[in-house]
Amino acid sequence: GRLATKNFMGSASEIPKITSVTINDFQDNNTVLINYTGIGDHEFSLDGKTFQYNPYFTNVQVGEYNATVKNQCGTDAEKIYVLNYPRFFSPNGDNNNDIWEIKNLDQLLNANVQIFDKYGKFIYQFNSKTKGWDGKLNSQNLPSTDYWFVITLENNKIIKGHFSIKR
Repeated sequence: GRLATKNFMGSASEIPKITSVTINDFQDNNTVLINYTGIGDHEFSLDGKTFQYNPYFTNVQVGEYNATVKNQCGTDAEKIYVLNYPRFFSPNGDNNNDIWEIKNLDQLLNANVQIFDKYGKFIYQFNSKTKGWDGKLNSQNLPSTDYWFVITLENNKIIKGHFSIKR
């Protein structure tokens, strides 16, 4: 009999691995880039439901995400947090916006926040395990004006900026 041969086209693939996630947050347009290794066609997601072919996400809202890469061989995911800071707060005792804090900071180990007045005088400090700032210094209400902050994250990333008290 005749020997029949059949040719199959195959593509190389391996289980993807997230090597790191680059988060550019504390911006008006927060971005996330999923860095990965692996051969094959990959798809990327921040919610595990909506996938795209680009590992770069723009206009990412503040919150907790599952950065995910997948291909036909498997999936890898890593929990990430996109942060931002309130541009103002109103510590007037109405339980609405009374504390200046950074949402999800408690999920990051060793994060530290220092607050200064406009002259650079140190006012207050809190970390990922303590509550934010109530607008007081030595139990006295500080005035409605701008204050400056320095946030040091666990990877020694430093974020500087300012916010206002509105009373």
